[in-house]
Amino acid sequence: MRNKLLDPDTIRYFPQHISSIEEFRRISKAYDKMLTLVWDELEKYEDNRHFDTMDQDECTVWEKLLKLHLTGYETLDDRRKNIKGFWASGLPYTKNKVWEFLDATTGAGNYEFQADPEKKNIQVIFKTDRALKDNYIFDKLRQMIPADMEIIMNRVVSCSITGNEYTAGIIGSAVIQNI
Repeated sequence: MRNKLLDPDTIRYFPQHISSIEEFRRISKAYDKMLTLVWDELEKYEDNRHFDTMDQDECTVWEKLLKLHLTGYETLDDRRKNIKGFWASGLPYTKNKVWEFLDATTGAGNYEFQADPEKKNIQVIFKTDRALKDNYIFDKLRQMIPADMEIIMNRVVSCSITGNEYTAGIIGSAVIQNI
């Protein structure tokens, strides 16, 4: 959002005796309109430089560049998270890089990450009710996690009945949705 104090007003840059001429006032207004368009484009450009503020068109450019496939159900925020997660998942793969990837794709604090080197497994528990791109996340984690370690992905589901919220717990292997 641009501050109104920074709106272009080119008439004030003319000398006073010229700024009182009607022709120069009209020229000034035309310059002001053009400068406003330029400032708006620069603001859009600045927003598109950051993953969190990209617009639809910029997301499309990045998705084509990174060869990301959409399901068609993603919101603009989901698309931004996918791009940010893909960008964060580059080499070298460290524990912090895995956390950065999960933060980018699911949102900070929306998961628990537990690594057990003795049992050779990594457990990721999602705390969101809505389905994410589980296959995409699993494939990326499979690339990031050592090959001899098992990846266990689960989701905590909470149900609310007439305003009372109950945690149903982790969906395990006995239930349909062990991710």
